[in-house]
Amino acid sequence: MNEDRFGLSSIAVKEADVPRVDVVRLAGRGTLYIAAAKAYFMLTGLATYLVLPRVLNAEQFGLYSIAAGVASIINAVVITGTVQMVSRFVSQAEAVAEAVKRKALQLQLLMGGGIAGGYFLLAPFIAGALHDPRLTGYFRITAGITFSYSLYAVFLGTLNGRKQFHKQAALDFSYSTFKMLFVIGLAALGYAVVGALSGWLLASLTVLGLSIFMVGWTRPEGRVSARDLLRFQSTVLVFILVVNALQKVDLLLIKALSSPDPRLASNMAGYYSAVMTIANVTWQSIVAITFVAFPLISESTFKAEGETTRTYISHTVRFSLMIMALLSVLFSSHAEGLLELIYTREYLAGASALRIVPFGMLLFGLLYVLTTIITSSGRPHVSVMIGVLTLVLDAAGNGWFIPRYGLVGAALAVSMAMGLGSVVASFYVVRQYGALLSPRSAIRIGCAALLTYAVGYLAPVDGLRMIAVLALQALVYAGLLVLIGEIGAAERAAVFRILGRQRSGE
Repeated sequence: MNEDRFGLSSIAVKEADVPRVDVVRLAGRGTLYIAAAKAYFMLTGLATYLVLPRVLNAEQFGLYSIAAGVASIINAVVITGTVQMVSRFVSQAEAVAEAVKRKALQLQLLMGGGIAGGYFLLAPFIAGALHDPRLTGYFRITAGITFSYSLYAVFLGTLNGRKQFHKQAALDFSYSTFKMLFVIGLAALGYAVVGALSGWLLASLTVLGLSIFMVGWTRPEGRVSARDLLRFQSTVLVFILVVNALQKVDLLLIKALSSPDPRLASNMAGYYSAVMTIANVTWQSIVAITFVAFPLISESTFKAEGETTRTYISHTVRFSLMIMALLSVLFSSHAEGLLELIYTREYLAGASALRIVPFGMLLFGLLYVLTTIITSSGRPHVSVMIGVLTLVLDAAGNGWFIPRYGLVGAALAVSMAMGLGSVVASFYVVRQYGALLSPRSAIRIGCAALLTYAVGYLAPVDGLRMIAVLALQALVYAGLLVLIGEIGAAERAAVFRILGRQRSGE
């Protein structure tokens, strides 16, 4: 393929000049690094949402959840879209990484500043649409986070494109720590919702400074087309906006439609936010895999290595589904126990929704993996179309189900929409790349998950005993996958390579 098409006109990297890399070891270790960082992010996020309901009352927690939820849609659009833009161009020709970084920073000063400024100005209108003018000031605090993220994402994308996953993970660890400490600390000092959101802003500024120091500055080589960067990023931004709206539209519609009383609606939003904090772990558990897969698939499709691309796709989908199936079963089979253990009895109002929505988040995770594959290969416009279709179905379903069935209705609507969206994305990936997941693997994983659910269903316990049952279910699931051959010699050999060891005889 011609590098000029991607704005990498001055640097030609020859295959012979590039040292061969053990991709299994690189991908495996990268996944472990980022998975550890994401697990820590989830644990600190869980700790934050565990403490905040005890520092804030239910109404304040609902307001914080709404303000953070809307901001998260915009922030995730900015940071993920920018990371993918920078990573794609850096992964294709690392020699121009510095030039890509500098050009991207120039773009982000304009684009990130424009998005943050627009969000700041539109805050009163968004608050009005949610029937609560108090949200205006909270939204405006988070506009600063958006601008900070737009710059931070450039440095994060540079590390991802260079496949320096250990450094990327280190930044994630740092950010998670800063956010937990600052959000909880300022809220506990008596500043309530304003303090919690200001703590988030302070954490984003701190990690931005750290990322500048970690990535550093070198002399740029080559030329990069701002037009090509902007073209790819603008489409990815739309796609990520749609994806993140999919994660929040149910919460927003609960606030708008669950009750005409704004205080009761805020309480319902708080209950549902607690449910989704648990259920979202299902798809968040595979984010590390997509971070590693993105630059690898981007590089292989750029070099037209069809067989390599198909291998990356099948492994990414298979391992993602394997992980998400277990988590969805664990959360669904212990809905009441988890809510009572993590929160308070008041939040048991969301137990019925938690029995359903983890499977919706499994389907969302599958959709996220498939659209990441499509985007990394240079077709973000296809991901946009699939995402928009899913969002329309999700919004329509929530609009119909929530007034009739409340939180359970939202869980049903989300699951149905994500299921249809993942089916469409699967058809496209199979048609375009000739790879997905073998029917044999799908059946094996499904059977193992079903039997694991039965173990939890037959042992309904709470408190610390529930932790033991959860561990037992995980062991049963892993044992079943080994017994039926889904985890075999190839997987064990890959583990040894990732760990830097070889078995005797190899």
